[in-house]
Amino acid sequence: MVSSKEILQQTGLKNIKTLTRWYQKGIIPKPYIQTHPSGRGKMAYWPNWVLDHCLKIIKLRKQGYSVKDAVLLIDYEATEKELDEVKKKPLITDELDKKAVKLKSGKEISLLDVFIAVIMDDLRHLITDRSIRNLMVAKFKKQKGLDLALACLDAGYNPVLLFDGTNLDVTPDFLVSHLLSYKPAGGKSHVVLQLLKPLEKSFSLIGKELKAGSLAYPAPKIRIWQGDALVEFDIALMGINGFELIRQSARTIGGSNVQDRLREESE
Repeated sequence: MVSSKEILQQTGLKNIKTLTRWYQKGIIPKPYIQTHPSGRGKMAYWPNWVLDHCLKIIKLRKQGYSVKDAVLLIDYEATEKELDEVKKKPLITDELDKKAVKLKSGKEISLLDVFIAVIMDDLRHLITDRSIRNLMVAKFKKQKGLDLALACLDAGYNPVLLFDGTNLDVTPDFLVSHLLSYKPAGGKSHVVLQLLKPLEKSFSLIGKELKAGSLAYPAPKIRIWQGDALVEFDIALMGINGFELIRQSARTIGGSNVQDRLREESE
């Protein structure tokens, strides 16, 4: 942990109010407040990485960047670094494709095909047309859907497979409603398959446990156009399919400019 005093000393910031303003804007986390070492008063402490983060912001500010642009640049560079690290790791799709298993018939197939077969097994109850199921399997394999699903889980998101008869996507579950409402794809029907349980079953076949982090869940909210205003409501969930708008939670979050942007995104 690093104290606010140490951050001010090493960054050259003049006032602790700057740190307070930054955590209020979400630039740095809220500090831990502890008793001052002298026993008098309180002192703010942050995780050690906050000092380095503040130093980077100060450096970019001296180069002419605004605080907002400095934070965006730091986040972009961090994302690029993470992507580079991911690229260095072997994809599980490639690793499984190299390993073969022998069936009772004597035929050998890759472990990847076994994984995909288990994942797609639920589709037998949804899609009776074998040619469509085979198309989904081919697309899932070509687009490395297994890696995409595991990447979702690593990020703490629940992966879902979306298929409209032509296009196949693996996406976090909370994006499904957004994709279907903003980009209805000409009113096509979609197959939606939750992937967590099939993935757990697939990993159990090779004696491994799939470790999923704390999963993010969609917030129960809805946005409704009321004239030129976009109003957001919280939702009270009632059973599996029922809900009720919490009228007292109504808040206007945008106007016609938001509507124009959403229209452009859906085209």
